[in-house]
Amino acid sequence: MLSARWIWDSADSRREWNHWCAFRRDFEVNLVPDDAALLISADAEYAVWVNGEWVGQGPSRGFPDNYKYDRYIVHQFLRTGANSIAILAKANGISTFRYVLGDAGVIAEIVGGGTVVISTDETWSCLPDPFGPPKDLRMSCQLGWLEPAALGPDLSWTLPGFGEEGWVKCVAVEDARRLSQSEVQCEVVDSVKPVGVVCSRVVRAPATIWTLALRRALLPGHVEAGPKEIFALVTLVFHVKQSGQVIFELPRDWFWVQAKGKLNGVPLESCPSRRNTFEAAPALRGEVRQGQNTLILDVSGHYHEWTFTISVDDAELILDFPVLVTGPLMEPERLELYARAESQEIAAHEATTALHLSAPDVMLDSAFVRTAHAQVLSEVPSDLADLVFGEEETQIILDLGRMTVGYWKFEVEAEEPARIIVNGFESIQDGQLDFCWEMANTFEKSIPAGNHILRSLQRRGARFLLFQAKSCTIRNVEVLESTLQMKRGGRFNSSSPDLNQIHKISARTAQLCSEDTFVDCPTYEQTFWAGDARNEALINYAVSGDWSFVKRCWNLAAESLQSGGLVNSQVPSGWQTIIPAWSFLWQIACWEHYQYAGDEKFLKEIYPSIRRQTDNALELINSDGLFEIEAWNLTDWSGMDQPGRGVVTAGQGWFAWALKSSAAIAKHLGQDADAESDLRAIDHIAKAVNSNLWDVDRGAYVDCIHYDGSRSEVFSAQTQCVLSLAGLPPPERQARLNSIISGEVTEGFVQPGTPFFQFFIMEFLERIGEYKRIYQIIEDKWGLMVDKGATTCWELFPGYMPGGRWTRSHCHAWSAGPPYFLSRIALGIVRNGTAHERVLFRPVPNGLESCSGSVPTVRGPINVEWWYGPSGFDYRLNLPSNCDAEVDLSRV
Repeated sequence: MLSARWIWDSADSRREWNHWCAFRRDFEVNLVPDDAALLISADAEYAVWVNGEWVGQGPSRGFPDNYKYDRYIVHQFLRTGANSIAILAKANGISTFRYVLGDAGVIAEIVGGGTVVISTDETWSCLPDPFGPPKDLRMSCQLGWLEPAALGPDLSWTLPGFGEEGWVKCVAVEDARRLSQSEVQCEVVDSVKPVGVVCSRVVRAPATIWTLALRRALLPGHVEAGPKEIFALVTLVFHVKQSGQVIFELPRDWFWVQAKGKLNGVPLESCPSRRNTFEAAPALRGEVRQGQNTLILDVSGHYHEWTFTISVDDAELILDFPVLVTGPLMEPERLELYARAESQEIAAHEATTALHLSAPDVMLDSAFVRTAHAQVLSEVPSDLADLVFGEEETQIILDLGRMTVGYWKFEVEAEEPARIIVNGFESIQDGQLDFCWEMANTFEKSIPAGNHILRSLQRRGARFLLFQAKSCTIRNVEVLESTLQMKRGGRFNSSSPDLNQIHKISARTAQLCSEDTFVDCPTYEQTFWAGDARNEALINYAVSGDWSFVKRCWNLAAESLQSGGLVNSQVPSGWQTIIPAWSFLWQIACWEHYQYAGDEKFLKEIYPSIRRQTDNALELINSDGLFEIEAWNLTDWSGMDQPGRGVVTAGQGWFAWALKSSAAIAKHLGQDADAESDLRAIDHIAKAVNSNLWDVDRGAYVDCIHYDGSRSEVFSAQTQCVLSLAGLPPPERQARLNSIISGEVTEGFVQPGTPFFQFFIMEFLERIGEYKRIYQIIEDKWGLMVDKGATTCWELFPGYMPGGRWTRSHCHAWSAGPPYFLSRIALGIVRNGTAHERVLFRPVPNGLESCSGSVPTVRGPINVEWWYGPSGFDYRLNLPSNCDAEVDLSRV
């Protein structure tokens, strides 16, 4: 346990937005302990060096009342005599999808040999704002702030004996929060270097770029991460040298925001955007007049993040200050003000805030827009070893050869002061660059002339890196890939090259989406979604077998019950939202974890949380005997009818399945009364579902009953599948439902829109022995990704995204399901007892000539190889000594 003090630059700055601070301390060591370890945490983030050597970044995510500290072995960095420790820390000042706002601070100590070598206290020195005043630039609504563009101090400050001119003594601050050691943490596991140059070209950025961050002005004091509706106007006064038509390019609407505006009192008209077609971005057209112009934009709507960029390609508009932000307003007042559109009245309005250029809310540029929306002027040659940027602004795009996540690092030789921008993206679709949408996956630095080594401070995902600069040379580009150090216990190889590649990209996806928890994707969100993680855990059991990592995730999710009746959909997070299916999937996953890991202690410790959620959910049974909740009733991204209010049919299945799990846990732990209560609840739900939600004419269950009592006219394969997995339909209806779930009957039924839900379809198909259909789904759906050059699994199937885009994320853990099914069906290893004390060896070749691999278990790996030889089918099966197998060759 840490005995050090929390420190910061001042007690008053602990909730400042995007506030950076550097800390350092020199110390002496007489004898370097062999067991020297660094214990460190920070709210919200840190990077730490010992004697100039980078040690790590963190901390692992945790709730404020059970915050986490990381532990690093550091004896290899220490030396006899003078040493130093240096920490760069950041205060968020707002919550994100992985962080709940707390008071900023740093705490650290080096221990070894039974003593404390050095620890944080008021003797440390600090440098507030080492990068200068920050701007309000977020990576995305899910993630935190972009690191500042200013170069900041070079790494000499991390070395012993650094002169601390301009530094001040920090203060020890009171902080009574409970700290516990991180169970797992990210590590740099690889260095990924580019494999080729995609293109090199001279470009011209848009002539006008204005970026406005509206959160401070419109939502003062609001620090949460959830979406919020605002009604507001933005007024910009600008000058232009000559009259003419101007097209204002705007970002793709964020949730339900439909931008509209007036230029000099005349409504702007919508027109085709010149931006990337995948973005489906809006554009507004109007006539500017020589001299002064007034643009009034209505920016009302639901936002997750409140920053947007206006750009004009071919006209330079000189912005006058201040920018006027009026709001938050009541809707009628907003409509009235906008109808008159008089800047003088808006300026005098009591809800108007004036923003000047020096304010953190206003920027006359955007690294993303400058790179993603630059016009190509000419192609130029480029060499991978030396990326040469001439006197004109030049883009060079590199292919890393595969999806990555980590810290971007490169060397720069600048002939003159230079601005280097890197924009990472995941895909080139049919020759068109598919830049990340609704996020700024960018890293930029303004540097003086000379040689520099630049390294990002934030982990980012990317397959391609776009560099944009001039008058410099960039060398030695690499990604310091940072993930959980996976055990890679699962192997798979078959006579099908397609299946082998599908398994490979799925395992790669699982690795890139394993940090200190499972995360949905390494680029857009890096968020631990509890429901996604149920499938991700089963995938982990097949490709890695890291039981302690999975246990950490379920325990962390359980902590969210302190703030609500059901487990939150994402944890820890400043957006405390409930997706009932996600809550119930957590409950299902806890029982499955015991079945795979055999961890009796975990089951006993997690059961009170499971009981609490079960009892809370039972309180939500309505007078018809159906589960009803006002929440985000998501089951799949598709055309399902899944309203926020009303009785959602799939929700009955998720709850019943969760009740089966809690009943099994209760029975195992000797809580017979709880088990009987849960089983009775399942029977009651089954009767209510079959009485109220079955449609005789369609031979299927409706998707929902709306809040007004009307029955949905939508029917989906997903609803039939969830109810069937829960065992709610009576036997006489199941054959009809099987035909819908298997895809034999599709007309009039919404089909799965995501690989996430396709997992449940395949799970049910395995139950009913439809193995051939599982192979077909994997080969068709995931084979398409491989055919398109994917190195990881897509979040969505094509057809859901606007603009013909294949998917949003090109690396999403909920989509990495094939290894789970290939290990069970192709390899043929099916767990048939707790912790694999027994297995069923039941291979289903389905045309394969051979297959080999390994399945990780807590008892040791199960190695299997089978093939068709001259004498027919043959196999080798190597089991751990304490594992028994039943052999079923009926399907070979």
